[in-house]
Amino acid sequence: MCQHQMLTIILGGSADSVEKYAAEELKKYVGLLYGFTAEILTGPCPKVAGASVFIGHDHDNPLVSGCTKGVSWEVLSSDGFVLKTIQVDSDVLLVAGGSGRGTLFGVYELLERWGARFLLSDDLLPEKPRPFRLTGFDETVNPAYSIRAIRPMANVPEGAAPWDLSDFTDFIDRMARLKYNAFVFVVQESGPWLDYEFRGMKRPAGDIFYGYRIPIDDDFVGNELFGGKREFYNPILAKAQNEEERKKYGIELVRAIIRHCKLRGLMSIMVFTLLEPPTAFKHQCNEWASLPLPDPKLFAGSIFTVTPTEEFGINPQYAAWMNVMDPTVQELTSHRLKCLINTYPDADYYHLWVSEHRATVVDHNHIFRLLDDKYQLSPEFDWDKVFDDYTSSPFDRNRYQDQMKGDLLFLYVLDKILNEDKLLNQTVKPNAAIGIAGVMPQLAPIVTRLLPDNATFVQFLDYGSHGPADRIGRMAPLLQAGVPTTLEIGLHDDNNMYFPQAAVESLEKIVKATAPMNMLGYVVAIWQVRQSDIGAAYLGRASWEPNLTASEFYKDFLPRLVGPAAAEDFEHAHRMIEVVDRQVRGGITYGYAFLLTSKLIKAFMQYGVDRNAIADIRRQFLSALEALRAARAKGPARAPYVEFWIKRTQFAIEWMDMVCMCDDLGQIVGREYQLGMPLSPEQRRNALSTFDEILSRLRSLIELIASDAGHIGDLGQIANINQHAYRHLRELRAAIEGQ
Repeated sequence: MCQHQMLTIILGGSADSVEKYAAEELKKYVGLLYGFTAEILTGPCPKVAGASVFIGHDHDNPLVSGCTKGVSWEVLSSDGFVLKTIQVDSDVLLVAGGSGRGTLFGVYELLERWGARFLLSDDLLPEKPRPFRLTGFDETVNPAYSIRAIRPMANVPEGAAPWDLSDFTDFIDRMARLKYNAFVFVVQESGPWLDYEFRGMKRPAGDIFYGYRIPIDDDFVGNELFGGKREFYNPILAKAQNEEERKKYGIELVRAIIRHCKLRGLMSIMVFTLLEPPTAFKHQCNEWASLPLPDPKLFAGSIFTVTPTEEFGINPQYAAWMNVMDPTVQELTSHRLKCLINTYPDADYYHLWVSEHRATVVDHNHIFRLLDDKYQLSPEFDWDKVFDDYTSSPFDRNRYQDQMKGDLLFLYVLDKILNEDKLLNQTVKPNAAIGIAGVMPQLAPIVTRLLPDNATFVQFLDYGSHGPADRIGRMAPLLQAGVPTTLEIGLHDDNNMYFPQAAVESLEKIVKATAPMNMLGYVVAIWQVRQSDIGAAYLGRASWEPNLTASEFYKDFLPRLVGPAAAEDFEHAHRMIEVVDRQVRGGITYGYAFLLTSKLIKAFMQYGVDRNAIADIRRQFLSALEALRAARAKGPARAPYVEFWIKRTQFAIEWMDMVCMCDDLGQIVGREYQLGMPLSPEQRRNALSTFDEILSRLRSLIELIASDAGHIGDLGQIANINQHAYRHLRELRAAIEGQ
């Protein structure tokens, strides 16, 4: 039993809201860890008796000022903090940051010294915390990165799209405990996050889930988890009676998220795809165009996908919206960007992204010549050589060159509206901090020339974490040149959404390479929160301790997560999962667990699968599963975390079995089968039998997730598989049975 039963927490008289929150957090967790009663005092405190913590350095108390004369406050960043014992005989500690946020991070650091650990989904509080002490502290701590941001994907069931405001605020609070400092919201034009009118045309509200609806009926597997709801949807947007109300509620939600970030001292970043207007505007650009329309034959083979609220890629019939030479497109792009900034002026950054699937509708060589004439890029930058060298890219030649062309268009119009037209001066926030995001790294020499003042370069090297780790050397020239650069890292990726993912070793490689070169920071993209827990915990710590190895992290973290007895087996399993995750991401079974499962099921039926590759990955997952079960046998401490990874690994194995059944189905009905085509009696009989096997397997897969659902992201996965796999296959079966 600790000798201290009372703690006094003292705030300066001018403490801000973040410092007050830091005091409340210290009071809460000291009670949870030690059972202490803590009292918070505000204002001058001439003397203290007993264990005391001063929060913040805005104190006129002689006790504080007299003992901190040796502290170099000027070296503290906004996030940095000081932990300093200022009165030994009665245990008095100062926790003070370069800002309120830094003070809050100092409190969480103190709690970690006492044994607490934090996750994005939970707190790990020890049953027996380390001895309570306030003495022996005299250190100044700054992070290695000034931007440490997390971006939960905001338009899919597994991500943040169905979150209520309380889900967002809880997530932001947990980010702060991990000492991340920026929350990212993706303002997609397919969703209800903006409202504007252009040339008399009202912006459609759009919707989450790309417009797909997910009804919950009696055949919905796991419907007992959804509290009697008849549809899986966002509870805030569900209040809307029409499109105008949906936009209103959507905008109010994002503004509330920004306000909560400020209450915690965190920054907010709005991500916006600059050349991606709503579908209705894309189509209307054909009518508005003042230049000749692009020839549809040029885009017959381009990537093009349609959802109820969005078109991805280039629709050959409606490509005028990408003609950045057209004054209408420039005007529309400017109008949309002004609306973003004016709608969310309290955001701290605006990251302007390129489209994911892009190309060009104008002569890309002409665009380059225009930029070359303005910025004298040649001969130092050889466009023809760079354009032909796709070998260092994760993409094939066609996609690489399409993206290079599209990026030139993006850079041209961005330069036009920001540097020439001075668009920011036309907004309510002329000093808005802009990020140029997602441009191919090969074009970095162009970006650095036209980078506006107060702007950063957000680098996208590859999807996931392993690809960026392998290509991290591409960051070196930018960082050595002092270009303010942020790296995009996919901590949990959608392309293998439903497989267990691990990336600690790749994250270690990224940190080791970039921290010494003063990279500005990173944006972490995640889809499912629980899947991201371990990687986020490592990156959060390594951002402050850049020499932290994966082994050191596992040694400290896993005994707290799964219990000392299970830690070694769990680490072995997690490292095996990272190896197979890298293999999956490398392309062997790329996309087999993608979230748009209905399209993949059709692809498996039509094109078949690589059974040998699946068998190899299946064997590796089975080995990881064996190690996880060994960890479970050595429990029972923290058993839920072991169980989560067991079920996710088991899910991956059985999902691949289901994929092979879809391949069997394709062989039975024929690869060219289209709904309504006649089948022979034998084909029909065999197809129905195979459908029954697939549906039985899918039902057990959904039930597996339902048995361990601990987060709304799990409910999103259950809903998505129900709608886009289970219901889709049931309808296909019914159509064949009805022949």
